[in-house]
Amino acid sequence: MGSTQLNRAYVGEHTAFLASCPFRSSTVDTDHLEAAIHILDPENTPEGRKRYAAHALGAEGQSTRFVLGVLRAATGPLTSRQIAQAWAKARGLDGSDATLVILTKRIGATLRALQAKGTVRQDGHRGGLIGWRIATPAPVPI
Repeated sequence: MGSTQLNRAYVGEHTAFLASCPFRSSTVDTDHLEAAIHILDPENTPEGRKRYAAHALGAEGQSTRFVLGVLRAATGPLTSRQIAQAWAKARGLDGSDATLVILTKRIGATLRALQAKGTVRQDGHRGGLIGWRIATPAPVPI
């Protein structure tokens, strides 16, 4: 048997295997689902969600003022996700998981920057996320 015949036999077996593969139908189904989602919401892409969240966060310093205002009004520690939900509600944004994930990361970065300045502090964990509250100043020795 020549090498051309062996290659054809191999390609034929490989094609038959792929056609009978159970994962192929689920991959095709997933592709169709993603295409339908794209038709209904063309901006539902990672880049579109980042653009949306960047627009939603506003000008420099707004997130810091908002985070501090929410933490001051809170009766207990809040997580970055709770603050992100409050931000989305206050700005009239959709509360989808994709939006909240991006907002939570950005609010978390704001909280870490405020922690480095000594303005906020961590206070335990809630639902797998860190609880945050306003840092109380240390007493000044007399």
